[in-house]
Amino acid sequence: MTTSAESLDTLTKQIMQLTARVEVLENETSLLRRALKRLLGDDDQAYYWTPQWQQGEAIADDELHGGNYHSFDDGEALVEYIQALIEEPA
Repeated sequence: MTTSAESLDTLTKQIMQLTARVEVLENETSLLRRALKRLLGDDDQAYYWTPQWQQGEAIADDELHGGNYHSFDDGEALVEYIQALIEEPA
């Protein structure tokens, strides 16, 4: 049969173990936050990870993989293409 002192000792050990686990989790959380901040960069770039922006990225990827794009040898060719689109009757 366990005594009150033994029960208190066991409880104290369990509390210390749980406290150590909490400290480990807090450290890991801090490391993850710092890693995410480095990965994501400044808050100026947080928009990139919004659902709306990611949806646009997915559409762009689909169009690119589907061949729905134009390539240009230089900036002048791009400008000529855009001007032709503007001048084209609807």
